[in-house]
Amino acid sequence: MVGKGSLIVILGFSMIFGLAGQYWNRMSTDAMENFANYYDSTAAHNIAISAANILADSIFWNSSAANMSTTSPFTFNGGTFTLRTQYMVVNGDSDVLATVASSYNGFRGHVIKDSVQILLHPARFSEYAYFTNNDNNVNWITGEVMNGPYHTNGRLLISGSPTFLGSVTTGTGLATPYANPVNPSSLPDSHGDRLNCASYQSGVIIPLPTSLAQYTSIPGTVIFNNTDTHTSYNYDFYATFSSTDPTKISFHTELKNGATMVTRVPASGDSTIPISTLGGGASGSGVVVIQNGDIHISGNMNGDITFVAQAGTRTSLDASASGSGGFDLSDANGNSHNGNIIIEGGITYANNPVTNPASTNMLGLVADNSIMIKKQTTQNLAIQAALFARSGSFFYQDYNQGSSMGTLNILGSVGQSTRGAVNTNNSGTVVTGYKKNYLYDTRFASTAPPYFPTTGKFNILSWRE
Repeated sequence: MVGKGSLIVILGFSMIFGLAGQYWNRMSTDAMENFANYYDSTAAHNIAISAANILADSIFWNSSAANMSTTSPFTFNGGTFTLRTQYMVVNGDSDVLATVASSYNGFRGHVIKDSVQILLHPARFSEYAYFTNNDNNVNWITGEVMNGPYHTNGRLLISGSPTFLGSVTTGTGLATPYANPVNPSSLPDSHGDRLNCASYQSGVIIPLPTSLAQYTSIPGTVIFNNTDTHTSYNYDFYATFSSTDPTKISFHTELKNGATMVTRVPASGDSTIPISTLGGGASGSGVVVIQNGDIHISGNMNGDITFVAQAGTRTSLDASASGSGGFDLSDANGNSHNGNIIIEGGITYANNPVTNPASTNMLGLVADNSIMIKKQTTQNLAIQAALFARSGSFFYQDYNQGSSMGTLNILGSVGQSTRGAVNTNNSGTVVTGYKKNYLYDTRFASTAPPYFPTTGKFNILSWRE
């Protein structure tokens, strides 16, 4: 017989175990629901991430995919997703904001939603510290240092042990004077040639633009052209950033018959105006286009502007070139062209981004044909700008004449179709022209002067989950 006290104890334990059982059952159910919810939310998130990666990859390889938007859901991995893209103009470039929204039918009919947003930025040629379509059989030599990304659509030729602190990509491989194209893993060769670089990849081709015609259709662009009746005459645009106020620029245009100036506008003196008025301002694009002519430029500047020398039908030939230190910028077939930029002297920023990382000073020099440094009379030269010679070269006029001119200090980026020369050297010692000291403007990894030429590809600027 169970006593009264024992019965009370038994009933007490029964109540305790009954309540505990309910608690444990509820805990078990909650744990299952939490696990199911975690699984469902993870599934929805993975769908969004996977679709975003596929979309980003599609846009990278085919820029037309940036126009891909749909409200009709795609079925994917047990759920669905939709895509939406929109263009956002930032510093003259059309960024693409891509949004992927996913949906997953989860536990007990719960619909779990998630999204990923990607901001993609047009890749520009200024993102490369040095870019060529071909390196023109010129070797990179011991002592030369490139501190940013380097690319050539041809072969990279080395003699000795040059250093590339950034990535190196080539179209048809690496070559030394003594070997066929090779991978750096097989270096040094028997002659000690070695490539020092952060990373290397071959088989990468980045086509150059076929023209610069797009610049004339950019709203707010300032366009200069020769409207004179002598349409066959040479047309030159001279620009000098003000020596007293780097926010201003002095300029004039000249019409020449050979070396003889026929017309000057204005007739005497220069027009001196704020840089922002010429290339920017409230409604400007920040771009100045000189059509059918050449640009001559130098000085110290405080602004954000791109100058474009757009080729046309007239030739551009300085007749004083014949044996007198002038110049004739011609193509491989000997045909003279306009659409060139002639650097008359030093070009510097009022706010140097090396010492002032917050500097907003940026200069783009874009030539349909070539960019040439005119013959200098003083040692050493500084150029701070993003340079791009679409179908020609960047070179020094007297690279193979006279004696050593000291150091060419470039802060920015250099892009050209065919690698031009700035010196001649003997076993790494400069004999004529300039010793190179090229420093990459790291700001160009994420921004650039207004409307600087793009590669047709996109880079991911930000990713938000």
